[in-house]
Amino acid sequence: MTHRQALRQAHKLGILNISHTASKAQIIRAIQKFLGTSACFANPGCQKCENTICEWRDDCQNRLSIHKPV
Repeated sequence: MTHRQALRQAHKLGILNISHTASKAQIIRAIQKFLGTSACFANPGCQKCENTICEWRDDCQNRLSIHKPV
């Protein structure tokens, strides 16, 4: 999902207070919070995520593997 797609999805859900300058992670976390789920997208504490039905899991795990501390 691109930044633009995430922003579009947020607006479709009625999350209108999110700025187009927000990062993709901020937008997805706002969506997660709005939907009542854990706002955990790309959170380093979630590297071993077991939520296999999460819409953003693959993107999240890819981001976490790229930004892994050395």
